[in-house]
Amino acid sequence: TVHDSDDEAFELWTKHISSDRIMRFGDKDNFWSMGDTGACGPCSEIFYDQGAEKFNSPEDKMGGEGDRFLEIWNLVFMQYDRDEQGNLNPLPKPSIDTGMGLERVVAIKEGVSNNFDSSTFQPIIKKIEKICDTQLTQQNIASFRVIADHVRTVTFMLSQGILFDKVSRGYVARRILRRAVRHGYLLGFRKAFMATIIDTLCDMMGDFYPELLEKKEFIQEQVKLEEDRFFKTIASGMELFNEELENTKEIFSGEVAFNLYDTHGFPLDLTEDMLREKNLKVDNETFDKCMDEQKAKAKSAWKGSGDDANEGDFKQLLDTVGVNEFVGYTNIRTSSKIVALLDENFKQVEVLSSDSVGWIMLDKTPFYATSGGQNGDVGALEDGDNIAIVKETKKFFEMNMSKVEVSSKSSLKVGSITEAVVVNRG
Repeated sequence: TVHDSDDEAFELWTKHISSDRIMRFGDKDNFWSMGDTGACGPCSEIFYDQGAEKFNSPEDKMGGEGDRFLEIWNLVFMQYDRDEQGNLNPLPKPSIDTGMGLERVVAIKEGVSNNFDSSTFQPIIKKIEKICDTQLTQQNIASFRVIADHVRTVTFMLSQGILFDKVSRGYVARRILRRAVRHGYLLGFRKAFMATIIDTLCDMMGDFYPELLEKKEFIQEQVKLEEDRFFKTIASGMELFNEELENTKEIFSGEVAFNLYDTHGFPLDLTEDMLREKNLKVDNETFDKCMDEQKAKAKSAWKGSGDDANEGDFKQLLDTVGVNEFVGYTNIRTSSKIVALLDENFKQVEVLSSDSVGWIMLDKTPFYATSGGQNGDVGALEDGDNIAIVKETKKFFEMNMSKVEVSSKSSLKVGSITEAVVVNRG
């Protein structure tokens, strides 16, 4: 296909294929832009006809929503810069932005009509079948496919340093994994199961993406922690969801959806996903109201950047110690030196004694810090008989610090070496 105004592309194609196999479409199908403004241009797309035998709905036509004509390649002629007034200004250095759908081409070459039936996914799906007590059927095949796709996605995200979190990219990763856990739950899984699937994925793709092999154990540890966390609450969450479902005719309660999010760890889009299967929607307005109320409470309760912090010894710490190093992207356990200790009022001390609460700064820390009321990593500090529990982790003036509770008959001293261990990520 070419843009209906692009005679140049049409003429170029006729040198290679007959004109009756070249179709013109308008902006909706054959003009690409990165947004309301910026680089853009007409495009030419290459399609593969999968045949009318399996694809014969009214939408299985060129330009339709069916799957008969499968797009496998796109060439965007990046030649304009659209300004705020909508004018298309020629770019000084036009280019062609091109990309091929690897999985789609593999599926075509292997003679299958679905990416999940090709060798890019089948080893993963067969591994899920092997470890699952539920046999794959047409009724549950979607769950097998979701798990295969989502485990792969999360594995690559973790290999790139994107950790599970409550905000930003880390929350995208968490939502993806929890959707996979939910589908695992539907298949009968009741505890973490994805580590062995990651083994299969690394066997398949490790030669091409060596970082998967280098970080495999770390990725598996992070995935298991996140799985364990959600499996603790998914049963009670599903029970609550099903109870409210019985009382729902068209719109699912926003308060219950927020309860699922806040208490049971169900991201909103997971609840929406489950409702979509029943042709129902959630009361987003009420959900947003509950979320705003929670944020207001968290903000008023948080002291991480309030008066206490402003009156603390942070300037002195910055001058004498500086910003410490975060190593949690590659390590969840590390041997670190205690470079500073603060009491509950953020005043420097040399020792935190038995049963006391304070803040610790390590020269290098595996604990990920978040801000704005969001909790960071929790874990433990171990040094022989000295043990402390890491309750939360925050950033103060770019210094990564963890709030600790020193155990009985233990103490923490500036200058000593301790083993820092992440127990739960964010």
